[in-house]
Amino acid sequence: MFTTKSLTLVAYDASKHSTIIYEADNNIEIMRYLTSSDIVPRTKEFCDKKTQGLIDKSSFNAVFQLTETGEVVGWARALGKGYAKEVVEWLLGYAFDNLGYHRMGLNVYGGNTRAIKLYEKIGFKEEGRIREALYCNGKWEDSIEMGMLKREWKAIKKALENI
Repeated sequence: MFTTKSLTLVAYDASKHSTIIYEADNNIEIMRYLTSSDIVPRTKEFCDKKTQGLIDKSSFNAVFQLTETGEVVGWARALGKGYAKEVVEWLLGYAFDNLGYHRMGLNVYGGNTRAIKLYEKIGFKEEGRIREALYCNGKWEDSIEMGMLKREWKAIKKALENI
């Protein structure tokens, strides 16, 4: 139930998975779209404390790993391999088909063209834009709100089944 074509969703375990947070927090290409704070090198201890704080506030504490090998797929390791598409499509299917959600939404920074293209390819629609919401790499970036309705997801799934 918690698998995609090549990934399996597993519970987050700090003793096994904290490295992915550390790798992401020290990767400028990733962090520039995840935070409006200053991007500086972070220690492993800092990342572990931050992660525990996020876990304490969240009900979704899981990571994806490669089904064949069990290797955790973190942000830094996953870039350009198609895993994001698999994960987002799985999350949409799970939310709409199992949890009964009517809509799913996300927020992406305007300069993150790789993510925007992915979300549009999956079927998300731009619903709004907050102009110059994040100062990043010496310039202001827009914040883009995107969303998808359950009926849109069903139409996309039906079209894919007919191919």
